[in-house]
Amino acid sequence: MGKVFILDVEKCNGCYDCLIACNERNFGAELAGFDMAHPYLGQFLMKIEEHLYGDPPLVKQYFLVRPCMHCRNAPCAQCCPVDAIHINEHGLVELVEDECISCRLCVYACPYEAVFFEEKNGIVRKCSGCSEIIREGKTPACVSACERNAIIFGDEEDLSQLLGDSERMIAEDGMDPRVYYRNVP
Repeated sequence: MGKVFILDVEKCNGCYDCLIACNERNFGAELAGFDMAHPYLGQFLMKIEEHLYGDPPLVKQYFLVRPCMHCRNAPCAQCCPVDAIHINEHGLVELVEDECISCRLCVYACPYEAVFFEEKNGIVRKCSGCSEIIREGKTPACVSACERNAIIFGDEEDLSQLLGDSERMIAEDGMDPRVYYRNVP
């Protein structure tokens, strides 16, 4: 069945620790002097959207963490002419940067805008769910950084009870994302 991410909107306080951990893990020294944004074009491997709801004066805010949706039928993987983007053994959509020819077809194919072209280095970037450390039995950086346990990661079968009252953001029919949301207002 594979791995899934469950994001509990009610627990997220918008601290951005997940995004910072993701950037540190994936960009490291390239981010010297920067906290949250990718330094060159303001691009991220994950995004955090701030939403308001309710009627004034009773307005509330919630945060929606937006990583790659790791779709089972990922259009970015389907259009890659060299199979540099593929669904790996954990069910996550992984980009192997050394195999990528930077044609950018995947950038245009992703309806979630989770794939981007980095001009400075001339390469395509996307969240791979920290696949390389998952293979070592470790947890993705965003999950480890979340002190409020708003991001849960694990086997789909083990998390089936939590998935029961979760929903997915589906941009197109048939994509079947592996990222689920709980408690969305």
